[in-house]
Amino acid sequence: MKARVYAVVFVGAAFGGAARLGIDLLIDSHRWQWDFMLINLVGSASLGGVMGWYSAHSARWWLPGIGPGLLGGFTTFSSMAAPHPDAPVSAALLLAVTLAGAAAAAAFGWWAGDTIALKLGAHERDVDADRVEADVEGYHHEESRS
Repeated sequence: MKARVYAVVFVGAAFGGAARLGIDLLIDSHRWQWDFMLINLVGSASLGGVMGWYSAHSARWWLPGIGPGLLGGFTTFSSMAAPHPDAPVSAALLLAVTLAGAAAAAAFGWWAGDTIALKLGAHERDVDADRVEADVEGYHHEESRS
C-alpha cells in the first residue's frame, strides 16, 4: 500500500476522532449513552452511503481516508463495551441494539448512496473487489476477459 493511503487514513482518523469528541462534549448524556448511539448510527449510515456511491463509481486512492479513516475514527463501537454504571439497561442490550441499528443504518446508507449515484448518471457497477483495491492502492489491475 502506498504511503499516501496511510497518510489519508491517519488524517481522516484524526478528524473523525475530533468530530466524535466534539459531539460527545455537546451531548450531556448523563446515564444513557445517546451520543455513542447517535455517532455509531450516523457513522454506519455514512459509511454505507460512501460504499454505495463507490459501487457505481470508480474508487479513488483517497477513499480509505473517508471509510477506515474519518468514519472509523468517528464511530465508537469499542466505547459501547463500558456504559455508565447507572445506565438503565445492561451493556449487552445496549450493544445488541446499537449493532442492529448500525447494520440497518449501513444498509440504508448503501441503498441511498447507490440510488443517488445511479440517478446522477453513473452507469458502472464497480463490484470487482480486486480492481477496487488495486485502484485505491494505486496499482494497475489487469482484467482477464475471455
